[in-house]
Amino acid sequence: DMSLMFNQCNSLIDLKAKFNPKEVNDLYKIFGGCTYITNIDLSDFNTSKVTDMCSMFQGDTNLKSLDLTNFDTHKIQYMYSMFEGCNNLFSLDTTKFDTSELQTTGNMFKDCIALKSIDLSKFKTNKVNLMSELEKMNKVIGKVIEGGPHETLLVIDATTGQNGISQAKEFKNITNITGIVLTKLDL
Repeated sequence: DMSLMFNQCNSLIDLKAKFNPKEVNDLYKIFGGCTYITNIDLSDFNTSKVTDMCSMFQGDTNLKSLDLTNFDTHKIQYMYSMFEGCNNLFSLDTTKFDTSELQTTGNMFKDCIALKSIDLSKFKTNKVNLMSELEKMNKVIGKVIEGGPHETLLVIDATTGQNGISQAKEFKNITNITGIVLTKLDL
């Protein structure tokens, strides 16, 4: 358990996490409330056994970008409020997240008002309702940008076939989709 480890370390500005939490399963609010932190280097962070990332970065109001591409998230069940209140966070890559065990994402991106784009195309929604998260994000964007969001692109893996059409219909019920991007990667 590494929950609350750096929580409320308000003087902390930069952190390079060189320790390896490979046997840890709980990272609840580990960096939460570090209001002055602008950079967290998690490139050596082993998250292969972690199941709880709730509020992990919650309230890190000066955090501008996070590279979480190395995060092993195949066991993650809880991401509630993971980035809530990171209102200067403008860059976030979650494309390699394995969310097959994910059960809760409530308020995951709440108050991330500077977030320019996020790709949730790899998020599996079999255990969690991300549609409500999209609806919340649209409300937040609408409060910050008059008439926003002005454009909403749905990114779908082209190999999903007919399932892609049903996904598009579900998303259309929640938000005004202005375009669809079909992706396909052959390796």
